[in-house]
Amino acid sequence: SLMTQTYNSKVLIGNWSEDLELKELRIKEFMERKGKSELLLSKTQTVLQQNLSPVELTVSEDGNVRYGDVIMLFNHATSGPVAVNMADPANNMEGAYNTTTAQSSEPQARTAFTIERAPSGPSLMGHSDDIVRYGDLVHLVCHQALSSDKVLFLQSELITPTKYSKYSRHQQVVVSEDPDYNTVWRFAAFDPQYRVEMEGEPVTQNATVLLMHQNTNQCLGSTKKAYRNLFGVEWEMFAKTLLDSHKAEKDENKFSIMGGK
Repeated sequence: SLMTQTYNSKVLIGNWSEDLELKELRIKEFMERKGKSELLLSKTQTVLQQNLSPVELTVSEDGNVRYGDVIMLFNHATSGPVAVNMADPANNMEGAYNTTTAQSSEPQARTAFTIERAPSGPSLMGHSDDIVRYGDLVHLVCHQALSSDKVLFLQSELITPTKYSKYSRHQQVVVSEDPDYNTVWRFAAFDPQYRVEMEGEPVTQNATVLLMHQNTNQCLGSTKKAYRNLFGVEWEMFAKTLLDSHKAEKDENKFSIMGGK
């Protein structure tokens, strides 16, 4: 009849159900994306909380720095503390994370380090106490609040075609799970004239120091090259000794040790 020719219910219902399926699919995709972004957001929030959780620094009664002390290291060129970013894995190293010097000067999980004796390094002069001395071989270990399931050590190594600091192309500085000869450092007096005679003397809180990488003999450093990350604009870290015209290390290599007040 005329009715069936002008009104083909199959076509209409077919289109309508396809539209509906498409809408449902879009909603499903949107919900999945939303779920993923919410998951990412909650992951990011977790990482942020983990990185930024406040920590206590060690108060030194006599001013000396000891093994087991929790300290911060402030760079003289950037005025920021050495900081770890658990949301920024090193793309060329398994289980390693990038470092910067931060804008925030608060003692946080990401900016606090414990000084530990490197097993290969007996104290100079055969001291049996737990005071850290210039020339001692040490590990700088991330705070436990940063990652409860792994121990992370400040690390650097010789430049390779894939391993170098992002902007300045010096040795990269990361934190890594593997303690080895690349995670060994030593404190040195910042003034080259007194460096030798300071060997074996106690390292004190608030002192200006150099941190020498034992394996490559390069100084830890930071410079005002902007390094953008989850925390905003921070500054690049590297290991490279930068000398001025008087053969003394520049501010980029100088750090102040800060403990609790």
